[in-house]
Amino acid sequence: MIIRNTILVVILLFVTACAQNKNIYYWADYSNTLYEAKKEKSVKSDERHYAELIKIISLADHYGKKIPPGIYFELSMYESKKGNHDKANMLLSQEYALYPEAKTYIENMKAGNQNE
Repeated sequence: MIIRNTILVVILLFVTACAQNKNIYYWADYSNTLYEAKKEKSVKSDERHYAELIKIISLADHYGKKIPPGIYFELSMYESKKGNHDKANMLLSQEYALYPEAKTYIENMKAGNQNE
């Protein structure tokens, strides 16, 4: 009886440990706004997604989560389209500070900004 109860407790602990949300990144409503921006391709949907990127950056720490990879990079693309190349480069530097493995993409993006 004790062995059976012990096994049951171990199984329950295993199941509940697996069920916990292990997401370390704060995504907010990213996937929905990105989907809308790609589907609708309008200024309004782009503005909503741009605002969502800013929201993710500003609230991630509040929720005790990290800013996901690529958020600063994507925001820099929006800034680059607007002609804000200095701000775009600053955002790329922030992406690099968080995710140095993105170095090649960041260098290519910065090189593209200088050619415009």
